[in-house]
Amino acid sequence: MHETEIHKSFMHWMDAVRLPYRHDRTDKRTRTTPGEPDFLLAWYGKCLYIEVKVIGNTLSPEQNDRHKYLRAAGNRVVIAFSDAECIHFAEEFMNEAVKEAVIVRNARLHK
Repeated sequence: MHETEIHKSFMHWMDAVRLPYRHDRTDKRTRTTPGEPDFLLAWYGKCLYIEVKVIGNTLSPEQNDRHKYLRAAGNRVVIAFSDAECIHFAEEFMNEAVKEAVIVRNARLHK
């Protein structure tokens, strides 16, 4: 499967589950920061960056630098090699974000 096909399949899944995301077009040069991951997912005040690669492809120096920068700022950045892996990371992320939101809500209720 090509990266573009993985992107389309993953976006279809995110649209179906109504998961907000940012994704740049793959047919034109991006206007975002060089090395920016392919996807930014947002759920319950948390965010996850996903970089899609097909097996055999590696990160560019700009991607390495940007991913290090994002991680240093406290963000989670993952690399997925298939649409199934993208979905796995997204579901894991969504579950963690909901659990954290419930903990915060419960703490506020018991003040």
